Amino acid sequence: MGKLVFVHIVEKGDLEFKSILLCSSIRKYGGIYKDSLIYAITPRKDKEVSCQTKEIYKKLNVKYIYKSLNIKWYDQPYLNSIYGAAFIEKYYLNSDVSFVYVDADTFFIKQPDKLDLEKNKVQIATTPIDSIKAEIANSDINDISEYWKHVYKLFNVDINKLWCIKTLHDNKNIVAYFNIGIISVKPSLQIFQECLEKIEMAYNDPYFSGLPKGSLERFYLDQVFTSAAVVKHPRDKILLLDSNYNYSLPVMKHIDQKKFKTIVHIHYHHMFFYRRTLKIFQENVDIYNFLKLYVPFQLDKKIRTILFIKSHIPIKIKNYLRETSLMKYINKVLNKVGINVG
Repeated sequence: MGKLVFVHIVEKGDLEFKSILLCSSIRKYGGIYKDSLIYAITPRKDKEVSCQTKEIYKKLNVKYIYKSLNIKWYDQPYLNSIYGAAFIEKYYLNSDVSFVYVDADTFFIKQPDKLDLEKNKVQIATTPIDSIKAEIANSDINDISEYWKHVYKLFNVDINKLWCIKTLHDNKNIVAYFNIGIISVKPSLQIFQECLEKIEMAYNDPYFSGLPKGSLERFYLDQVFTSAAVVKHPRDKILLLDSNYNYSLPVMKHIDQKKFKTIVHIHYHHMFFYRRTLKIFQENVDIYNFLKLYVPFQLDKKIRTILFIKSHIPIKIKNYLRETSLMKYINKVLNKVGINVG
Protein backbone atom coordinates (compact mmCIF):
# COMPACT_ATOMS: atom_id res chain seq x y z
CA MET A 1 0.00 0.00 0.00
CA GLY A 2 1.29 3.47 -0.87
CA LYS A 3 2.01 6.23 1.59
CA LEU A 4 0.56 9.72 1.74
CA VAL A 5 2.54 12.93 2.12
CA PHE A 6 0.47 16.01 2.95
CA VAL A 7 1.53 19.58 2.20
CA HIS A 8 -0.33 22.83 2.82
CA ILE A 9 0.36 26.56 2.98
CA VAL A 10 0.45 28.51 6.23
CA GLU A 11 1.24 32.15 7.02
CA LYS A 12 0.97 34.24 10.16
CA GLY A 13 -2.61 35.15 10.97
CA ASP A 14 -5.78 33.16 10.38
CA LEU A 15 -4.00 30.41 8.45
CA GLU A 16 -2.24 29.40 11.66
CA PHE A 17 -5.55 28.44 13.31
CA LYS A 18 -6.68 26.67 10.16
CA SER A 19 -3.40 24.81 9.72
CA ILE A 20 -3.46 23.51 13.30
CA LEU A 21 -7.03 22.25 12.84
CA LEU A 22 -6.11 20.54 9.56
CA CYS A 23 -3.04 18.81 11.02
CA SER A 24 -4.93 17.76 14.15
CA SER A 25 -7.73 16.27 12.04
CA ILE A 26 -5.26 14.14 10.06
CA ARG A 27 -3.73 12.85 13.28
CA LYS A 28 -7.16 12.05 14.77
CA TYR A 29 -9.25 10.92 11.78
CA GLY A 30 -6.65 9.84 9.21
CA GLY A 31 -7.01 6.15 10.05
CA ILE A 32 -4.13 4.17 8.56
CA TYR A 33 -2.77 7.48 7.22
CA LYS A 34 -2.85 9.37 10.52
CA ASP A 35 0.92 9.18 10.94
CA SER A 36 1.67 10.39 7.42
CA LEU A 37 4.25 13.10 6.85
CA ILE A 38 2.69 16.57 7.04
CA TYR A 39 4.44 19.67 5.72
CA ALA A 40 3.32 23.21 6.57
CA ILE A 41 5.19 25.70 4.41
CA THR A 42 5.34 29.50 4.37
CA PRO A 43 6.62 30.57 0.92
CA ARG A 44 6.52 34.36 1.37
CA LYS A 45 8.96 36.60 3.21
CA ASP A 46 7.76 38.28 6.43
CA LYS A 47 4.90 35.79 6.86
CA GLU A 48 6.54 33.37 9.32
CA VAL A 49 4.19 31.80 11.87
CA SER A 50 4.39 32.39 15.63
CA CYS A 51 6.57 30.47 18.06
CA GLN A 52 3.40 29.14 19.67
CA THR A 53 2.28 27.61 16.37
CA LYS A 54 5.73 26.08 15.86
CA GLU A 55 5.48 24.43 19.27
CA ILE A 56 2.11 22.93 18.34
CA TYR A 57 3.64 21.64 15.10
CA LYS A 58 6.31 19.85 17.13
CA LYS A 59 3.66 18.13 19.23
CA LEU A 60 1.78 17.10 16.10
CA ASN A 61 4.99 16.00 14.34
CA VAL A 62 4.47 18.49 11.51
CA LYS A 63 7.47 19.65 9.48
CA TYR A 64 7.42 23.45 9.21
CA ILE A 65 9.34 25.26 6.46
CA TYR A 66 9.77 29.02 6.13
CA LYS A 67 11.43 30.01 2.87
CA SER A 68 11.05 32.98 0.52
CA LEU A 69 9.84 31.32 -2.68
CA ASN A 70 6.99 33.45 -3.95
CA ILE A 71 8.85 36.61 -4.91
CA LYS A 72 7.54 37.59 -8.34
CA TRP A 73 3.88 37.00 -7.46
CA TYR A 74 4.14 38.21 -3.88
CA ASP A 75 0.90 40.17 -4.20
CA GLN A 76 -0.91 36.99 -5.28
CA PRO A 77 -1.04 34.84 -2.10
CA TYR A 78 -3.10 32.09 -3.70
CA LEU A 79 -0.12 31.24 -5.90
CA ASN A 80 1.67 30.20 -2.70
CA SER A 81 0.12 26.78 -3.27
CA ILE A 82 2.20 26.24 -6.41
CA TYR A 83 5.43 27.61 -4.91
CA GLY A 84 5.06 25.62 -1.70
CA ALA A 85 3.91 22.35 -3.25
CA ALA A 86 6.63 22.46 -5.94
CA PHE A 87 9.32 23.01 -3.30
CA ILE A 88 8.29 19.90 -1.35
CA GLU A 89 7.40 17.79 -4.40
CA LYS A 90 10.94 17.93 -5.80
CA TYR A 91 12.19 15.83 -2.87
CA TYR A 92 9.82 12.99 -3.79
CA LEU A 93 10.23 12.77 -7.58
CA ASN A 94 11.69 9.26 -7.32
CA SER A 95 9.29 8.12 -4.62
CA ASP A 96 6.10 6.05 -4.90
CA VAL A 97 4.22 8.18 -2.35
CA SER A 98 0.90 9.85 -3.07
CA PHE A 99 1.70 13.56 -2.82
CA VAL A 100 -1.32 15.43 -1.45
CA TYR A 101 -1.71 19.19 -1.64
CA VAL A 102 -4.57 20.38 0.57
CA ASP A 103 -5.90 23.83 1.44
CA ALA A 104 -5.38 24.92 5.05
CA ASP A 105 -9.06 25.85 5.50
CA THR A 106 -10.12 22.22 5.29
CA PHE A 107 -10.12 19.22 7.62
CA PHE A 108 -10.60 15.46 7.55
CA ILE A 109 -13.23 13.45 9.40
CA LYS A 110 -12.50 10.04 7.90
CA GLN A 111 -9.68 7.92 6.45
CA PRO A 112 -8.93 9.36 2.96
CA ASP A 113 -8.58 6.11 0.99
CA LYS A 114 -9.15 7.67 -2.43
CA LEU A 115 -6.05 9.81 -2.04
CA ASP A 116 -3.94 6.65 -2.03
CA LEU A 117 -3.04 6.45 -5.72
CA GLU A 118 -1.35 3.07 -5.55
CA LYS A 119 -4.39 1.56 -3.89
CA ASN A 120 -6.70 3.01 -6.55
CA LYS A 121 -4.33 2.26 -9.46
CA VAL A 122 -4.34 5.85 -10.75
CA GLN A 123 -1.79 8.66 -11.01
CA ILE A 124 -3.93 11.64 -9.99
CA ALA A 125 -6.99 12.11 -7.76
CA THR A 126 -8.78 15.46 -7.78
CA THR A 127 -12.22 17.06 -7.52
CA PRO A 128 -14.11 18.92 -10.25
CA ILE A 129 -14.97 22.54 -9.45
CA ASP A 130 -18.15 23.12 -7.46
CA SER A 131 -19.99 25.42 -9.80
CA ILE A 132 -19.43 27.42 -12.97
CA LYS A 133 -21.21 30.43 -11.46
CA ALA A 134 -18.17 31.60 -9.54
CA GLU A 135 -15.39 30.13 -11.64
CA ILE A 136 -13.55 30.65 -14.90
CA ALA A 137 -14.70 27.67 -16.97
CA ASN A 138 -15.42 26.67 -20.55
CA SER A 139 -18.70 24.89 -21.16
CA ASP A 140 -18.18 24.21 -24.87
CA ILE A 141 -15.21 22.11 -25.91
CA ASN A 142 -15.60 23.48 -29.45
CA ASP A 143 -15.57 27.11 -28.33
CA ILE A 144 -12.58 27.57 -26.03
CA SER A 145 -12.22 31.10 -24.62
CA GLU A 146 -9.18 33.25 -25.39
CA TYR A 147 -8.15 33.01 -21.76
CA TRP A 148 -8.00 29.23 -21.80
CA LYS A 149 -6.35 29.21 -25.23
CA HIS A 150 -3.48 31.18 -23.71
CA VAL A 151 -3.32 28.78 -20.76
CA TYR A 152 -3.34 25.66 -22.95
CA LYS A 153 -0.71 27.14 -25.26
CA LEU A 154 1.56 27.86 -22.30
CA PHE A 155 1.18 24.25 -21.09
CA ASN A 156 1.34 22.68 -24.56
CA VAL A 157 -2.10 21.12 -24.13
CA ASP A 158 -3.63 19.61 -27.27
CA ILE A 159 -7.11 21.21 -27.40
CA ASN A 160 -8.33 18.37 -29.62
CA LYS A 161 -7.73 15.91 -26.77
CA LEU A 162 -9.65 17.81 -24.08
CA TRP A 163 -12.55 16.11 -22.31
CA CYS A 164 -15.50 17.19 -20.19
CA ILE A 165 -16.61 16.72 -16.59
CA LYS A 166 -19.66 17.61 -14.47
CA THR A 167 -19.41 20.32 -11.83
CA LEU A 168 -20.00 18.91 -8.35
CA HIS A 169 -22.91 20.99 -7.11
CA ASP A 170 -24.81 22.34 -10.11
CA ASN A 171 -24.06 19.34 -12.36
CA LYS A 172 -23.07 21.45 -15.38
CA ASN A 173 -21.06 20.03 -18.25
CA ILE A 174 -17.71 21.84 -18.64
CA VAL A 175 -14.28 21.27 -20.14
CA ALA A 176 -12.20 19.46 -17.50
CA TYR A 177 -11.32 21.93 -14.74
CA PHE A 178 -10.47 20.95 -11.17
CA ASN A 179 -10.57 22.36 -7.66
CA ILE A 180 -7.17 22.71 -6.00
CA GLY A 181 -8.67 22.43 -2.50
CA ILE A 182 -7.35 18.89 -2.47
CA ILE A 183 -5.35 16.96 -5.05
CA SER A 184 -3.22 13.82 -4.87
CA VAL A 185 -0.55 13.26 -7.51
CA LYS A 186 2.33 10.94 -8.27
CA PRO A 187 5.44 13.09 -7.72
CA SER A 188 7.10 11.52 -10.78
CA LEU A 189 4.55 13.36 -12.96
CA GLN A 190 6.07 16.64 -11.75
CA ILE A 191 2.69 18.38 -11.80
CA PHE A 192 3.76 21.16 -9.46
CA GLN A 193 7.21 21.46 -11.01
CA GLU A 194 5.54 22.23 -14.32
CA CYS A 195 3.10 24.66 -12.70
CA LEU A 196 6.00 26.49 -11.06
CA GLU A 197 7.87 26.74 -14.36
CA LYS A 198 4.77 28.09 -16.12
CA ILE A 199 3.80 30.56 -13.41
CA GLU A 200 7.31 32.02 -13.55
CA MET A 201 7.02 32.24 -17.34
CA ALA A 202 3.57 33.83 -17.02
CA TYR A 203 5.01 36.67 -14.96
CA ASN A 204 6.95 37.82 -18.03
CA ASP A 205 4.08 37.12 -20.41
CA PRO A 206 2.19 40.34 -21.27
CA TYR A 207 -1.10 38.46 -21.44
CA PHE A 208 -0.97 36.97 -17.94
CA SER A 209 0.88 39.79 -16.20
CA GLY A 210 -1.61 42.17 -17.78
CA LEU A 211 -4.68 40.47 -16.33
CA PRO A 212 -6.57 42.98 -14.13
CA LYS A 213 -5.73 42.47 -10.46
CA GLY A 214 -9.41 42.29 -9.58
CA SER A 215 -10.31 39.72 -12.22
CA LEU A 216 -11.28 36.11 -11.62
CA GLU A 217 -8.86 35.14 -14.39
CA ARG A 218 -5.99 36.36 -12.23
CA PHE A 219 -7.48 35.30 -8.91
CA TYR A 220 -7.76 31.63 -9.93
CA LEU A 221 -4.39 31.27 -11.67
CA ASP A 222 -3.23 28.57 -9.22
CA GLN A 223 -6.29 26.43 -9.90
CA VAL A 224 -6.29 27.12 -13.64
CA PHE A 225 -2.61 26.25 -14.06
CA THR A 226 -2.92 23.09 -11.97
CA SER A 227 -5.90 22.01 -14.07
CA ALA A 228 -3.94 22.57 -17.28
CA ALA A 229 -1.07 20.46 -15.94
CA VAL A 230 -3.46 17.67 -14.93
CA VAL A 231 -5.61 17.51 -18.07
CA LYS A 232 -2.57 16.61 -20.19
CA HIS A 233 -2.44 13.18 -18.55
CA PRO A 234 -4.46 10.12 -19.66
CA ARG A 235 -8.10 10.28 -18.56
CA ASP A 236 -8.07 6.68 -17.30
CA LYS A 237 -5.24 7.57 -14.90
CA ILE A 238 -7.22 10.37 -13.22
CA LEU A 239 -9.67 9.60 -10.42
CA LEU A 240 -12.42 12.22 -10.15
CA LEU A 241 -13.33 12.55 -6.49
CA ASP A 242 -16.95 13.16 -5.53
CA SER A 243 -18.30 15.80 -3.14
CA ASN A 244 -17.28 13.70 -0.12
CA TYR A 245 -13.85 15.22 -0.68
CA ASN A 246 -13.53 18.99 -0.56
CA TYR A 247 -17.13 19.08 0.68
CA SER A 248 -18.06 22.76 0.38
CA LEU A 249 -19.61 23.82 3.67
CA PRO A 250 -20.63 27.34 2.51
CA VAL A 251 -22.54 25.78 -0.39
CA MET A 252 -24.21 22.91 1.49
CA LYS A 253 -24.60 24.61 4.93
CA HIS A 254 -26.00 21.41 6.43
CA ILE A 255 -24.80 17.88 7.14
CA ASP A 256 -27.25 15.21 8.21
CA GLN A 257 -26.37 11.95 9.97
CA LYS A 258 -26.49 9.99 6.71
CA LYS A 259 -24.04 12.36 5.06
CA PHE A 260 -21.67 12.15 8.03
CA LYS A 261 -21.16 8.48 7.14
CA THR A 262 -19.74 9.31 3.72
CA ILE A 263 -17.95 12.69 3.98
CA VAL A 264 -14.18 12.41 4.22
CA HIS A 265 -12.89 15.96 3.87
CA ILE A 266 -14.60 19.34 4.42
CA HIS A 267 -13.75 22.78 3.00
CA TYR A 268 -15.17 25.47 5.30
CA HIS A 269 -13.46 28.66 4.01
CA HIS A 270 -14.15 31.45 6.58
CA MET A 271 -17.07 29.77 8.34
CA PHE A 272 -15.10 28.73 11.44
CA PHE A 273 -14.72 32.30 12.63
CA TYR A 274 -18.30 31.96 13.89
CA ARG A 275 -19.49 29.82 16.80
CA ARG A 276 -22.87 29.21 15.17
CA THR A 277 -21.14 27.12 12.48
CA LEU A 278 -20.63 24.41 15.12
CA LYS A 279 -24.38 23.75 15.08
CA ILE A 280 -23.93 22.10 11.70
CA PHE A 281 -21.95 19.32 13.42
CA GLN A 282 -24.18 18.74 16.45
CA GLU A 283 -25.55 15.48 15.06
CA ASN A 284 -22.09 13.94 15.30
CA VAL A 285 -20.95 14.24 18.91
CA ASP A 286 -17.37 13.10 18.33
CA ILE A 287 -16.67 15.60 15.53
CA TYR A 288 -18.57 18.34 17.36
CA ASN A 289 -16.45 17.89 20.49
CA PHE A 290 -13.27 17.79 18.40
CA LEU A 291 -14.13 21.05 16.61
CA LYS A 292 -15.05 22.79 19.88
CA LEU A 293 -11.37 22.60 20.81
CA TYR A 294 -10.50 24.89 17.88
CA VAL A 295 -13.64 26.71 16.73
CA PRO A 296 -14.41 29.59 16.60
CA PHE A 297 -11.01 30.96 15.60
CA GLN A 298 -9.89 34.03 17.58
CA LEU A 299 -10.89 37.27 15.92
CA ASP A 300 -11.63 40.85 16.98
CA LYS A 301 -15.37 41.69 16.89
CA LYS A 302 -14.89 44.51 14.35
CA ILE A 303 -12.82 42.30 12.06
CA ARG A 304 -15.35 39.49 12.44
CA THR A 305 -18.15 41.83 11.32
CA ILE A 306 -16.18 43.05 8.29
CA LEU A 307 -15.33 39.49 7.31
CA PHE A 308 -18.98 38.45 7.73
CA ILE A 309 -20.15 41.24 5.41
CA LYS A 310 -17.53 40.42 2.79
CA SER A 311 -18.24 36.69 2.89
CA HIS A 312 -21.90 37.35 2.04
CA ILE A 313 -21.19 39.41 -1.06
CA PRO A 314 -21.77 37.19 -4.15
CA ILE A 315 -18.44 36.54 -5.85
CA LYS A 316 -19.51 38.08 -9.17
CA ILE A 317 -20.44 41.32 -7.41
CA LYS A 318 -17.26 41.06 -5.36
CA ASN A 319 -15.33 40.86 -8.61
CA TYR A 320 -16.72 44.21 -9.77
CA LEU A 321 -16.06 45.78 -6.38
CA ARG A 322 -12.53 44.41 -6.04
CA GLU A 323 -10.76 47.60 -7.17
CA THR A 324 -13.12 50.06 -5.45
CA SER A 325 -12.05 52.14 -2.45
CA LEU A 326 -14.50 50.26 -0.22
CA MET A 327 -13.14 46.81 -1.08
CA LYS A 328 -9.54 48.01 -0.88
CA TYR A 329 -10.25 49.29 2.63
CA ILE A 330 -11.88 46.01 3.68
CA ASN A 331 -8.98 43.95 2.30
CA LYS A 332 -6.44 46.27 3.95
CA VAL A 333 -8.10 45.85 7.34
CA LEU A 334 -8.31 42.06 6.98
CA ASN A 335 -4.77 41.67 5.65
CA LYS A 336 -3.42 43.79 8.51
CA VAL A 337 -4.54 41.17 11.03
CA GLY A 338 -3.42 38.27 8.87
CA ILE A 339 -6.74 37.33 7.24
CA ASN A 340 -5.78 35.97 3.82
CA VAL A 341 -8.26 37.46 1.38
CA GLY A 342 -6.13 37.70 -1.74
